[in-house]
Amino acid sequence: MRRFEKYRRLLQFETLLLVVFLALNAFIFSLQSQAAIGSLSQPQTLLQTPPVPPPAAVGGEVQGKQIAAAYSFSMSAGCRGANDPYISFSWSPSASTAVAVAIGTNQSDITGSAEFSQTYNVGATGGVFEGARPGVTYYGTMYVFLSQVSNVHGLSTPSCESSPPPCSPTAPAAPTLYSPTNGASFSSSTSSVTLDWNDVTSWGNECSGTNDRVYAVYFGTSSSPPFLAYSSDSAETVSVGAGKTYWWRIRALNKARAVSGYSELRSFTVGAAVASPTPTPTPITITPATNLVAARSCSVPGPGNNVRVDYFWTRAYAAGRTIDAQWLDYSIYNNNFASGTYTGVDVGTTATTLSLGGFAQNLDYYWRVNTHFSGDPLTTWYPSVTKNFLTPGCGGVVASPTPTPVIQPTPSARFVVTNPKTPGL
Repeated sequence: MRRFEKYRRLLQFETLLLVVFLALNAFIFSLQSQAAIGSLSQPQTLLQTPPVPPPAAVGGEVQGKQIAAAYSFSMSAGCRGANDPYISFSWSPSASTAVAVAIGTNQSDITGSAEFSQTYNVGATGGVFEGARPGVTYYGTMYVFLSQVSNVHGLSTPSCESSPPPCSPTAPAAPTLYSPTNGASFSSSTSSVTLDWNDVTSWGNECSGTNDRVYAVYFGTSSSPPFLAYSSDSAETVSVGAGKTYWWRIRALNKARAVSGYSELRSFTVGAAVASPTPTPTPITITPATNLVAARSCSVPGPGNNVRVDYFWTRAYAAGRTIDAQWLDYSIYNNNFASGTYTGVDVGTTATTLSLGGFAQNLDYYWRVNTHFSGDPLTTWYPSVTKNFLTPGCGGVVASPTPTPVIQPTPSARFVVTNPKTPGL
């Protein structure tokens, strides 16, 4: 029994050693397999992956026959620089075992056309394919040993052309002025002047601008003339006035609205208006009353103030003028009709005769016709020459004393026809 027990324990120990040995060999074999896959070159790795079955569609995620599609695979592309695209890929869930990713140009044979292949360890979720070619359609998928384990995803890489630098507009050349010349003078009758300048030939960098090329016109009576208007050509007509000096200058704006510097500053002058001379009025010749005649007669014979005098005259005259008053003045004094020494009778504006009675016999009288024209000052009168006459004796004794005349007020603008007063009464 003891010997049997001894052999039984020895058998158990040998059996345990065998199990451990087998398990250890299996573990070593597994490690060697994974290491072999990871150490293979990309072509060698892809050779272990069978061709992908033809997909049903092209572009984006390609749906086709998949073997153990345990992962959702997707790709995106971008640019590192000019002509330098890359493809970024990812999958979910994370790798539960070692996986291989292949990216090629033939969707029917991704591994055969592969330009990228790489194995990833447990827990990986994606990677990057650097060095992809620009403008190429690529397809990618995942494998575990010989089995495709994800969908096929396709995309085209961008061209990654180098972008031109941002355009910076530059200003056009400043316009050069043509006419009027600086300091020019125009007559006072000038009402408008055309500003003229040369077309700009250098418009600068317009950066594909779409605006119209225009000129900004600055014009005014200040030496810093204000903006007046935009002109699409090289001329602008402006209004001017007599007796003023004007300044002007021009700037150019190109299609990108870049503005040139100012042209030179010029000025011109419009002459002052010449005042029309005040016409010298044509003297108006005024002819006072003329042809004065006094006819005397005795109204009744005998003594007393019974002399009648009939006056006749030609009215005063002035071309284009109107008489607005006539007075007949008479006096027994030859003193040029001093104030208070004569009698005045308003005879009206059209009268040329007047009859008066009651004059004394054998006495000298002096008389005149005084005329006023409309529009003249109230004090401006035009007297005729002074005439005199001697009253006749009527067969009686001369009345005594010498009669005192009744004096009329000095004529005014308001003329009232009055009845003549008989001297001496």
